[in-house]
Amino acid sequence: MDSLKKTIQSIQVVGLAGVWNAVRYSVTRDWLERRFQKPGSSVKWSKPGLLQSVEHTDSGARCLFEQTELEITFLTPDLVRCEWAGGDPPQPYALAGAEWRPVATHVHKGRDGWRLESDHLAVLVQVDGSISFCDAKGRVLREEYPPERRDATWVHCAALRPEERIYGLGERASSLNLRGGVYHMWNRDPAGWYHPGEDPLYICMPVYLGLHQSGGYVYFHENPMDATFDVGATDPSTLVARFSGGSLRAYLC
Repeated sequence: MDSLKKTIQSIQVVGLAGVWNAVRYSVTRDWLERRFQKPGSSVKWSKPGLLQSVEHTDSGARCLFEQTELEITFLTPDLVRCEWAGGDPPQPYALAGAEWRPVATHVHKGRDGWRLESDHLAVLVQVDGSISFCDAKGRVLREEYPPERRDATWVHCAALRPEERIYGLGERASSLNLRGGVYHMWNRDPAGWYHPGEDPLYICMPVYLGLHQSGGYVYFHENPMDATFDVGATDPSTLVARFSGGSLRAYLC
């Protein structure tokens, strides 16, 4: 009865013409998405391979792996960008300001990989492509696994601590802490109302805040493609970001 009452009220507000346009748009959108859905691929997932060499750049380093490259750039002493080679780069509109001053960095080789650091952050690149981010006191803020790619699709995984809380990803009909959920990155109009747990909604943003006992960080994927974020739903200890295309470019601060 409540749903029927809400439907009648919506028709009265927007009019029959508005309702018809909304229905026609939804049907057309669904038809186009089904028509242009990409078929499954038989290509195997690929990983970076082993680290071959590291070149120190003005504000970071370029890491050459067997299968790909990783470019790490400090935009400020407490803001770092990591970009894996491959895929179409995004249009540069997500960040305000395009000019970044050089940041003094240091590169050191260790037993298991390389350490790149500024005065505020350190990035540890392991020989298999795993990455760890640490603050100035050496506390680990985030740990990432080697990315995987098949055709245009990227899968990027990060470790979640038992007490870690994840907030963000835009507008969500969920609790503030997103742990235990799967969230779709594709802006959608739910036609005026929605219930708890409905996903996606109007504004989806691939940026989130992680908080745990050792500190916190903000992480932003600069990728506007269709994506899903599994925040410990399948594996409670892992956050999985899956992008249907684009490049794997991300920022941490």
